[in-house]
Amino acid sequence: MEFLSHPVSAVLLLLGALIIVHEAGHYLAGKMCGIAVEIFSIGFGPSIVRFTYGETSYRLSLIPLGGFVKFFGSVKSEPVPESAKGREFYRASLIKRVITVAAGPLANFLLAIAVYTGMGWHGISQPPPIIGEILADSPAEKAGFQFGDWVTRINETPIKTWRDLREEIVKAPGQSLTFIVKRKGKEEVLTVTPHSVLDKNMLSPQHRGQVGISPLHVSSHIRVGGKGIGAALGLKTGDKVVALIGPDKDQKVPIQYWRQLQEEVERIAQSGAQGRLALEISRPTDNPKEETAQTLTFQLPKLQPSFTMSALGIFGGHLTVNKSEELKNLPLAFGDVILKWNDQPVRDIFALKNAMGESRNPMGTARILRQDQELDLSIPLKPVEVQRPEGKVTIYTLPISFIGELLDPKPVTEQYKNPFNALAYGIEETGKQTAAIALAVYGLMTGDVPLKALGGPISIAKVASESVKLGWMTFLSALSLISINLGLLNLFPIPVLDGGQLVLLAAEGVKRKPLSEGAVENFQKVGFVMIFSLIIMATYNDLGRFWSSILKGLTGFFQ
Repeated sequence: MEFLSHPVSAVLLLLGALIIVHEAGHYLAGKMCGIAVEIFSIGFGPSIVRFTYGETSYRLSLIPLGGFVKFFGSVKSEPVPESAKGREFYRASLIKRVITVAAGPLANFLLAIAVYTGMGWHGISQPPPIIGEILADSPAEKAGFQFGDWVTRINETPIKTWRDLREEIVKAPGQSLTFIVKRKGKEEVLTVTPHSVLDKNMLSPQHRGQVGISPLHVSSHIRVGGKGIGAALGLKTGDKVVALIGPDKDQKVPIQYWRQLQEEVERIAQSGAQGRLALEISRPTDNPKEETAQTLTFQLPKLQPSFTMSALGIFGGHLTVNKSEELKNLPLAFGDVILKWNDQPVRDIFALKNAMGESRNPMGTARILRQDQELDLSIPLKPVEVQRPEGKVTIYTLPISFIGELLDPKPVTEQYKNPFNALAYGIEETGKQTAAIALAVYGLMTGDVPLKALGGPISIAKVASESVKLGWMTFLSALSLISINLGLLNLFPIPVLDGGQLVLLAAEGVKRKPLSEGAVENFQKVGFVMIFSLIIMATYNDLGRFWSSILKGLTGFFQ
């Protein structure tokens, strides 16, 4: 896997599969239509390996950025051997030639359908449609959503995964949505109207719906402070609560998330239960050589109906600064709590992210809580280069982590054991991705998407390499997306591409006679210039994005 994840080997694997499928589409369709095949080549340029089987020369060529199928008699003046006479490309009927040319892009779409079908049959891990953190003052909070709500339906659409949930919200800015959620064994009906938000990170910026919910859960790490007795009990900032032991000592509830702890404590208190609670916590040892943390138990005071964690001086750690090497260069310290960022109050990590935005300012101001005292600090930020559709930009980020980690909930598996359902999923997924890619390409044509967003072979190599590192399911997903790209772009009416050939055949159908060889040749020359220009532009964009990583990768590969 390490060898395959290198950009060179990964791109050969990915492009090799796509080229073989595309050219096999032309080859098989031509054979079925009775057209003689002269050359089947994977790659361009000088041949590395070649052999002849029957009348066809099969080749593996030096430049692995494409391939081609050459039919005997592509034009009328071309000499052909006696064995191929009568089966020349130009002699085939117009519909057979259309089928043969269109079969390449069609094969790429069929590959995407087949891969997505296989993924659906195997099962795809997806975040479940469970409400995690809720943004303060968001439409979701005002509508009454609660941590742990499991969304089962939005309007008339069944919801199985977080992706389903997100798609329904994104496409409905300003529209009222009815959510059916499961909450503590009961069904609840909630109505919410998503805000309309301009998403500038998309290739074609557009408005999308947002209600202020996240699938992420804040871990059960705690901060100890305030006027409660948490510190007196021996609890420390950075402790992680792993279990809550109820008044009945046999009642031990495993704890993973801060909100889960809050709700469980308040539920027990409000139930009128008598007795005392205890927290079982995990605490890193002072000895870095010891891998296992200490497990300690702390008895809490006797329950009162208004019993809360904050009244004890125990708080969630989602905005509490964690230990890190970066703190040496910052005025922040372990245990500091961020209250405001650039004068904007922040209640959680998501509010902090919104307050920071994509900062182009190398300095930020924060109001923090340190040992129960509020301080205002100027904080230097870390420059990070990111790729945007308009090109590389530098944004400034806060180079710290918080003790309250953001955790993914346990995933659900979206699986279709019925082969027809799996096929339906494959077709639907291919349709969705095709529409998204077509929208991006349309944006390139209209200028809504800058030409700097165009990627070439190096971008493909980067995607291939990173996807292999993330596992075969991610690689297959990337393979499908690029296959759809290849199929769609080949249908564009650009000479040299399959779409350009289809334009020539359409013109022949309108004229009811073949075009002159001179007209076809001139058309092909224009196409060659267009394609060569696009390749240069895409490669230039790629070099601007990845030059440093290219040098590093090649050095590592040839050690």
